[in-house]
Amino acid sequence: MELAFRRWGEKPGPIPSKKLVLLHGMGGTGSLWRPVAATLEDDFEILAPDQRGHGGSRIAEVAGSRKRPGFSPLDYAQDVADTLEALHFHPATVIGHSLGARTACALAQLHPDRVERLVLVDLGFDGLAGGGLGEGLARFIRILPERFASRAEARAFMDQNCPDGSMAQYLMAVSVALPEDAGGGIGFPFDHSALLRTLEEARGTR
Repeated sequence: MELAFRRWGEKPGPIPSKKLVLLHGMGGTGSLWRPVAATLEDDFEILAPDQRGHGGSRIAEVAGSRKRPGFSPLDYAQDVADTLEALHFHPATVIGHSLGARTACALAQLHPDRVERLVLVDLGFDGLAGGGLGEGLARFIRILPERFASRAEARAFMDQNCPDGSMAQYLMAVSVALPEDAGGGIGFPFDHSALLRTLEEARGTR
């Protein structure tokens, strides 16, 4: 599927430009890359997709359908490949953080012609979900509410329940204000079930 994305540093004219693809970590969106992109957009064209199950790229399951969307690293990578092809945005340097690092590796495996080089940040390659927090993270996502009345309430919940302080800080950083007609408060830019499926399907992927 083609992904929602942010794009910065577009260059006019026929001269080929250097291209960067920035892939966020689990629970984030492409907008998290804005501070990094601001330092690079004079020299590069930059694409920052919302990966499958995140931000504007959430997947609606069809009622009654036997086929469920997949959340393996290869599924994530094919989405990025489809998006790059639709935008003619390749070959590119692909920078991936955490979940995005796994997607970047899978993209290079599936479509090496679309990847000029890889920069991989903060992900191991052994164990559940490539290292990381594994089952502790999955247990936490299962109890994480979709909405909090305030940031203070969310922070208190994180302090009491999150298995890792840096993960709690990250989740607070990606949290978003919810519209008043939806009850207000804050929520998160991801589908909880998609994250759980992502962790589960990473188990069988080397």
